[in-house]
Amino acid sequence: MKIMGIEFDDPREFPPSPRDMSERKEGARTTVKEMWVCSYRKEGSGVGTSMQKLLLTMTNRGACTFDGRPVKDEAEKKLIAELFATVKPAV
Repeated sequence: MKIMGIEFDDPREFPPSPRDMSERKEGARTTVKEMWVCSYRKEGSGVGTSMQKLLLTMTNRGACTFDGRPVKDEAEKKLIAELFATVKPAV
């Protein structure tokens, strides 16, 4: 799966653990949902592979961020909303 040019594991296929998903209040009217997703990257030529966790967020007002950067593309925002609606933490 790819958002903003960054490829990561599809959380629908590999559900995150409960500690990698959360929901919190930010002010009186805003709720923020957060999900950590895993991205893998090859290091050099045959050196190895590194894994990094990236933060995906969405507010109840529709604002989304990925790895700390705002998501502008409407199709990507729709995909993020679908992820938060369907992904449940792995038990």
